[in-house]
Amino acid sequence: MQNIFRKGVYTALITPFTEGGEVDLKGLLQLIEEQLDANVAGFILLGTTAETPTLTEAEEEAIIKRAYTAIKGRVPLVVGVGSCSTQKTVEKLEIATELGADAAIVVCPYYNRPTQEGLYYHFQTLAEATEIPLFLYNNPVRTGVNLELETLRRLLPNPKIVAIKECYGNFHYFMELVRSFGKELLIFSGDDIFTYPQMTLGGSGIISVASHLIPHEMVKLASLVLERRLDEALALHYKLLSLFQTLAIEPNPVPVKKGLEILGKPAGNPRLPLVPLSPHHAKTLETHLCAVLPTLPV
Repeated sequence: MQNIFRKGVYTALITPFTEGGEVDLKGLLQLIEEQLDANVAGFILLGTTAETPTLTEAEEEAIIKRAYTAIKGRVPLVVGVGSCSTQKTVEKLEIATELGADAAIVVCPYYNRPTQEGLYYHFQTLAEATEIPLFLYNNPVRTGVNLELETLRRLLPNPKIVAIKECYGNFHYFMELVRSFGKELLIFSGDDIFTYPQMTLGGSGIISVASHLIPHEMVKLASLVLERRLDEALALHYKLLSLFQTLAIEPNPVPVKKGLEILGKPAGNPRLPLVPLSPHHAKTLETHLCAVLPTLPV
């Protein structure tokens, strides 16, 4: 079940909006084609970066349909289905499967902060309810709960669970993930800034936001680490570091949407309660983009 998923860069796609605030499906197609041209390993759709909490169910379904027809099976399409309700997540999982998702990515339930026993039964229920593979998504800063290693160990006999996106930011935890489960799971970093260090520790790749702006550079960074050309990878990491830092200067996806606007690509303003990047931070972002892309027409 894991063999269609390769190591490397998976772009966590934004949802582009028109000037009128509608979902820009034509713009989404353009972004997907540009990522495919850079040889990304796959796509994450309807995640945090996509502003999914602000989308209607009809918009979500339209986005999945457009992405599915655009990708045409060239790389895996992984669709975010997480919610704070197990039953609602099952329903979203069924819809994603019907619309052609190759896998689903499921965040730990947020806001209600379940116990580890609750997390176990949540993910176990999902794995039993679907025929497509699952990526687990651990992001305790956003959800208020951490997926403990022992809970993951209890879940792993189920072959539906093939990968985890790790956004804890704790290197002790990450190393234990790799040591304990690296032969069973693809283990992806969820923060661009950790691509190099976590991949050198045995991570499988990056679920990236920066790849919207610098897809070729992100694919090269991951490839260099996988090929163990670590001196070259380290030099590229430090070249990109300031840009990585700036993309976290305000809540995701606010900075990356501004970066896409600077590059003349589809983005649109974020939906409330997110607001466009502040002018001061926009200037900083422009500076760091120019440092990486010196031919940038700004």
